Amino acid sequence: MLKQIEPSILKGTILAPASKSSMQRACAAALLHVGKTVIHHPGHSNDDKAALGVIRDLGAKVTLLEDGALLVESEGVRTGKPGAAAGAVAGEGGKAGSSAGYGDAAQAVVAVGGVVAGGMAAGGVGAVGGVVAGGTAAGAGTGGAAAGAGTVAAVAGGGEVAAAAAETGTVAGGGEVAEAAGETGRELQVNCGESGLGLRMFAPIFGLSGRKVMVRGEGSLVTRPMDFFDEIFPLLDIRVVSNKGRLPLEIEGPLQPKSITIDGSLSSQFLTGLLLAYAAAGAKDVTITVNDLKSKPYIDLTLAVMKVFGWEVENRNYEAFGFTGSRGADGRDVAYTVEGDWSGGAFLLVAGAIAGPILVKGLDVASTQADKEILKAIRDSGALLEIGADGMKVGPAIGAGSKSDDGVGPAGKVSADGVGVEGGTTGTGGIGSARTVAGGDAGTAGGPAGKAAAGGVGMAGGSAGTGLKAFVFDATDCPDLFPPLVALASYCAGTTVIKGVSRLAHKESNRGLTLQDEFGKMGVKIELDGDIMRIYGGEGVNGATVHSRHDHRIAMACAVGALKAKGAVRIEEAEAINKSYPDFYEHLALLGATVSGGEKQVGATI
Repeated sequence: MLKQIEPSILKGTILAPASKSSMQRACAAALLHVGKTVIHHPGHSNDDKAALGVIRDLGAKVTLLEDGALLVESEGVRTGKPGAAAGAVAGEGGKAGSSAGYGDAAQAVVAVGGVVAGGMAAGGVGAVGGVVAGGTAAGAGTGGAAAGAGTVAAVAGGGEVAAAAAETGTVAGGGEVAEAAGETGRELQVNCGESGLGLRMFAPIFGLSGRKVMVRGEGSLVTRPMDFFDEIFPLLDIRVVSNKGRLPLEIEGPLQPKSITIDGSLSSQFLTGLLLAYAAAGAKDVTITVNDLKSKPYIDLTLAVMKVFGWEVENRNYEAFGFTGSRGADGRDVAYTVEGDWSGGAFLLVAGAIAGPILVKGLDVASTQADKEILKAIRDSGALLEIGADGMKVGPAIGAGSKSDDGVGPAGKVSADGVGVEGGTTGTGGIGSARTVAGGDAGTAGGPAGKAAAGGVGMAGGSAGTGLKAFVFDATDCPDLFPPLVALASYCAGTTVIKGVSRLAHKESNRGLTLQDEFGKMGVKIELDGDIMRIYGGEGVNGATVHSRHDHRIAMACAVGALKAKGAVRIEEAEAINKSYPDFYEHLALLGATVSGGEKQVGATI
């Protein structure tokens, strides 16, 4: 899909998307929780859908409520070994009982988000996210296989329709049809989509099961290294077979919690999965020791989610984690509200700093999400930032984009859309007058270098009317901020320095090199020097044709970078944003950006 972003003025109010980091952790916790969980403000990105598909495949029932919340009903992930089926499960009108398909587990696999019409499933065979019409799978079967002459007419999962032969024990979920080992009921197939968090977090949870779980993924996930599974799982009595440290994976437990030491330098996501799996397994008097843990705020988020579900973990200065044997909130109803997404919200805030002012709602400054550090970069860039009870007002530097008689924006002036505070805040003045136009006065570069606005803040010359200045930022613990930071730095006069490039190699693309290449097409010079990135901003951003590299954050960074460019920016494979923020282009348009395109591409090249 090709999207074109024109230079634009933004104004208005927007609600930040739901956090996929928060949503996916909530899905995992809801699966492990024995009982009912209501997830409020759920996300609907591709990664979120993949997580829902995974928990359905592992036996959770997910129902969309009238108010948009999700009801998750789960019996947890049992640690018993496979056994013979003890009867069939009847599903009528979208409801089902429980199935005894293996060990001591009685897991219900039912139709969610669709309709079951007159159908029955035997031994845990069912439909997820689709429609089963008029099909029956009759008989007792063994180990999860349906026996008898009945067939499931059609099974739809994740938007795809697949014919399923009941006698083979076929299970549909998460967008793919998983061929189960019908005779034994031992094997379950799951697909984590393109979600690195989903794979690393759910893998230890798969290990709780006594069933053999075949784990697959899509896109760049199949090339990302997962060597730590091969190293750690055998220590926990989990059998693992990988493709030289990559997908597909074959995992078979059950996991036995033990004191272990892991490397936390590559990612905190595997630790998140271990913490959840250990707690659900009732771990007691064992310790997970972590060397060189990165992204500590994401572990704070994990622990915060676990606390809601009643699991207690002792955090010993992020160097070791101990367990009390708590069974959590099993048997009680739990409610969890997914936080607004600071990762996606960072692009909105940067868009406001470049082309606003705008008001962004739904972001909690008390959140444990690492990417709330974007606020520091925005402040350091000299952009207007006001945090209030109704949200965050963000816009270009004071006086940028407007021109009074002496070329400096008036202090404390409120823009025509009402964003800003009369008289300014903490001596910063206000937003430039209502005469703000795209690119400043006839495309000139903001106010004169070094001249102070009446509000007392000096302007460094800026770029395209933004008045922003270069900054220094350490993104080691929040590497997902690199793309929006690069977009911001492109409009900041001077050289911006960002630390943490080493964290970028194993994302959806090698983001250090990708940002250098794609923003280079727009005339922005970026240098990579070991763990340091330097962005030479303030010289203007050119219109160009760029490529997302199938990376959601690269696509969004290029779109934000286009907002005050000298011409239109065209983004190839622009649909990459669906991974985390499917409403992104729509939200830009709601704020006043000129966004066009959407047609499918033929022969797009990188």
